[in-house]
This record gives sequence, C-alpha cells and structure tokens, in this order.
Amino acid sequence: MQAEDMTISGCARTEDAAAYALGEMSSDATAAFERHLATCPACRAIAADIRFVVAELRKRPEQTVSHDLTADILERIPEDAWTDKDDAAPQFAPWAPLAPFASARRAYHGLKGACFTRPRDTRGLALRAAAGLLVALGGAWLAWHWLGREPGPAARPPVVRTTQPKEESAPTRADAIGGALDWLVAAQDYSGAWDPVRWGGKKEYEISLTGMALLALMNDRTGLRRPAREQSVERALEHLFKQQKENGALGAECAGIMYNHSLATLALLEAYRLKDGPRLKGAVDSAVRFIGDRQNDNGGWGYQKGPGRQANTSVTVWQIKTLLSARQAGWNDAEAALRKGLAWLHGVVDEQGLFGYQRPKDSPEGGSDTLTAMGALCFFLAESQGAEPGASDDRIRVALKSAASHPGKQPDFYRWYFVASALSAGKEEGYDRLLADLQSVLLRERSRDSAQAGSWDPVGRWSSAGGRLYTTAMAALSLQAQTPDGQPL
Repeated sequence: MQAEDMTISGCARTEDAAAYALGEMSSDATAAFERHLATCPACRAIAADIRFVVAELRKRPEQTVSHDLTADILERIPEDAWTDKDDAAPQFAPWAPLAPFASARRAYHGLKGACFTRPRDTRGLALRAAAGLLVALGGAWLAWHWLGREPGPAARPPVVRTTQPKEESAPTRADAIGGALDWLVAAQDYSGAWDPVRWGGKKEYEISLTGMALLALMNDRTGLRRPAREQSVERALEHLFKQQKENGALGAECAGIMYNHSLATLALLEAYRLKDGPRLKGAVDSAVRFIGDRQNDNGGWGYQKGPGRQANTSVTVWQIKTLLSARQAGWNDAEAALRKGLAWLHGVVDEQGLFGYQRPKDSPEGGSDTLTAMGALCFFLAESQGAEPGASDDRIRVALKSAASHPGKQPDFYRWYFVASALSAGKEEGYDRLLADLQSVLLRERSRDSAQAGSWDPVGRWSSAGGRLYTTAMAALSLQAQTPDGQPL
C-alpha cells in the first residue's frame, strides 16, 4: 500500500477491507480482520461502504450480450492491421472504438481507489466512480454497436451466424431460491443482523428475521461453499450470540419474544448440525431451557407467561417445532415440555381436523387454514421422529389437503410457509402435486422491481411486521421445501 494511502486512512490495513467485504478471505483471516475492525473506525467505514456499493450494483438487472462480442471484434479487424508496417495501416483504425473498454478498466480502478483511499467521503466518491464505470461500459457497448454496422473497405465481411440466440428460459425454482439468498446476503447489516426497519418492518422483530434469513442460507448446503454466504452466516451467528440473555432468551423482552426466540433457536440448532462446538451447544442449552421455563401449566405457550396469559396455537407451534428440532439434534431434556405441548395442541382440534387458536372452532378472522397447516406440521414431524406415534389422523390430513388446494385471494407468506412445510413433512398421496402448485404461485409473486431483483414485495398479511425481509425469507424457505419423498422438485 502506498504511503499516501496510509496517511489518508490512518491505517495500513484498509486494503484488506475489500477482500473482507466481498467475502474473499479465509475463515482465519476473517476472524483476525474482524478483531481489527473492532478497534479501527476507518476500516469499518470502508468495509461498510464497499458493501453498499456492491449492493447498489447488484440491484441493476443483469444484461446479456446477444452473441460472442470478442469473436466479432477480432473477426472484423483486417489481417494487415496486425503488422508493424506504416504503409500497411488501414484507412481507418478499427481498434480505436475499443478505447472505451480501456476507459472502463480505468473507471474500475478508480472505483477501487475511491473505496480504499478516501474514508471521509467514500460512499459518494465510490458511487461516482461506479457511475463512471457504467458510462465507460456504455461507450464500449456503442463501440460494439458501431462495429456491427456495414464494414468499411478494409474490414472483413460480417461473420455469418449459423445459430440463433437462445430465448431466455422461464425462471426456475432453483433460480428463485438463489436470487433470494443473494438478495438476503446483500441486505445484511454490518452488525450481522438483518434490520427490518430498512425494509419496511419493525425493529422488535429483528431477531426472528435474522433467524429466518439464517435458516434460508443454511438450508442451501452447496451455496454455503461460497465465501460471501459462509461469512454472512458467521456474522449472523455472532450477532445472535451477543443477543442471548442470562436466562437464555434470544433478544429483549417484548410482545413477540417467543417468535424471536424460537426462530433464533432453530437457526442455532441448524448451525449446530453443520458444525457443532461448545459455544453453539451452550447457546442451544440455554435457549431450550428458556422455552421450557416459559411454558404454561396447561402445556401451551402464549405471548407472555403468567396468570391470565392464555396459550395460543401460533406461538405454541413455533415452540414445539423448535423442541422437535432440538430432540432430533440430541437434546433429550426437551422431552417433557414437548409431550405437554403436543397434548395441548391435540386439545384445539375439532371433529373436522381443523385447528383453533385457543380452543376448537376458535380462529381469528374466520379462517383456520393457517392454524391447521401449523398443527399438522407438528404432528407429522412428531410422528417421523417417533415422539408421538399416530399423532395425526385422517381428519387432519384431509383438512390440510383442503387448505392447500386454494392458496387464497391475497398473498399470505406465513400461511404459504406452513402449508409448504406440512406438505413436505406429510406422507400422503397428492401432497407433491399440491406443493408444486403452491411453489408455482410463489414464483409468480416475485418482485418485478428490477432494483429489488431476487426479493418479494412486502405485501399481504404480516408484511408490515417484517417488510421485504420477511416476505423474501419466508418465500425462500417455502421454495426450499422438498417433496414428501425427499426429492427436490
């Protein structure tokens, strides 16, 4: 690094900020640089600004050249243009239009310089450099367009194409999942959390939304090999560790603490499956104990524990789902709380197999489809683990089929997530087709805003709580649901 760069930034390690922000460091180098970031405001600012610039550039729609640009350019340069003889020079300089490509390269290095050497106004300079890069690339496109016209007398005839450009194929489920995960990585804050306020949600649900995003990223095992995603997961886990209280709670006390806590605990459990360790085990131990401590005497869970605080199916299902995940990972001390919870859940099912909110036939806003999918999921998972053989019956399976047969008139990502998860966990003929139909609906609902490519617009029920983070994470989790036979669609 040049001496003047050290003078401007005040730190000799600012050049490492780019590799860190872009996820190109090894795990050991990342850990060492994060220790440095804790004491260096200059590097923190530069890393944050590089992330901002990259995120802004990623929002632009990807452009595809319709044919092989390099081959066309080389084919149109006359053979005698490659000689060193002055008298062999053509009447015009066919390589002159390629100058914008050199300008683009200089603009790129200007972008790097803006990021590395000017911490006081990095974001503004970096964006101006990025704009210069786009302008230079635009000039390069004009050069290609100019070369595509009728050639002059010294140029070769145009190349004859024997194949037609491929038509753009319809987006696939895998494409949609990949786009959502890339969007989530770009939307992550420097702290490691996902801040719902930035995306139209409420701050009190930051922990649960961070858990959702983490689960979606960790579900894609292949994608975790990419450094940017791996480091995104590591930063998010570190953030969750810092939020855990002495009593085991993940996040501050609030009306939504049990939602926050269960989703964050599910993320920690998934991380433990990927890479166990004493720190993760200790965090999960405390988190599972907290769930047991907050259980009502009747076996259910509510928003708060105490006299007059009634349990409800929505909160209870999240706790049962978390305890089942803990049981599967080896936490046998969750058994007593799990059995009490499942017994409470049986008590809200009516004769048609529909689940109520606090008692049978009690469903807010006149609908029970979401609650039925939630309850069915818990019973399917319990059966698969042998925690409660025969927990579900034909009534519940028929009720789930009915709920899955009509996705609803308005987007409802919460309902779609639980219907997809229950269909995936159930072992019933026809569930695979219903799951495919639901996931097709999700693909059609993807945002058409090119600036938010890969995400889902914050519409429908509960979107005001989590904004675009909520809809995108829930959509990704729903698309990741597998068919009942375990095979991807």
